[in-house]
Amino acid sequence: MSTSFIYHAFGLQCSDYVRQDFVAGNVILLIRAKDGLVRCPQCDSRNIIKRGCSERWMKTVPISFRPVWLVIPVQRVGCCDCGAVRRIDIGIAEPRRGYTKAFERYALALSKKMTMQDVAELLGVGWDTIESIFKRYLSRHFSKPPLGKLKYIAIDEISVRKGHKYLTLVMDLERGAVIFVGEGRSMDSLAPFWKRLKRTKANIQAVATDMNAGYISAVMENLKDAVLVFDRFHVVKLMNDKITQIRRQLFREISSPMEKKAVKGTRWILLKKT
Repeated sequence: MSTSFIYHAFGLQCSDYVRQDFVAGNVILLIRAKDGLVRCPQCDSRNIIKRGCSERWMKTVPISFRPVWLVIPVQRVGCCDCGAVRRIDIGIAEPRRGYTKAFERYALALSKKMTMQDVAELLGVGWDTIESIFKRYLSRHFSKPPLGKLKYIAIDEISVRKGHKYLTLVMDLERGAVIFVGEGRSMDSLAPFWKRLKRTKANIQAVATDMNAGYISAVMENLKDAVLVFDRFHVVKLMNDKITQIRRQLFREISSPMEKKAVKGTRWILLKKT
């Protein structure tokens, strides 16, 4: 194995190959940063003083089904220009991660075709490791979607943890994408969304929501020119509840068995679509 191989196979730039070991089915590659390229991570200066190093183990893309570990001595340097004392940035992995960026990309590619549990078993890591990789990917790409072209949005809540917790969702009705998630189901749950929306100066023409008083007040306060639309599900539900209430009241008032029987059998007739 050579420095050229670890560059082309694992994308390790500015590194030299030292040696390889095989332990319990694992491939262990010892590499080190090129001495002439060690710089201050703060100001990129080469005017530095070496202050020891620590060995860092990171899992990378496997070779066949064999796990591959990179062992890198991470140099700690003191900068004579800016005065910073830090460990150098090795570039191939995020700070405090036990795997490389290449391993993260490989796990994400597999997760598009397999379950997270299958990916974890194939790569020999815990399920929570794959979950954390997937969460960071979703956060980077979908946590703050662009709002400038919004025209029609919907606001609703969902129940999680068996009804003990609620989340407020805002959806782009043209794309069908969730663009905001807030804690709770009150007027305050939408406050961060309004701040982001005002900065984009989006032209919201209509907002669909349920009968939640907090949502209605929030829309009327922040989108005064938008048309407020109540979604059909809640309108029909309120009408059905009102019909049921009237029938029950009427059933209690009448005394004739024939009349009670007639009232009792009219519910589905009244609700039937014509």
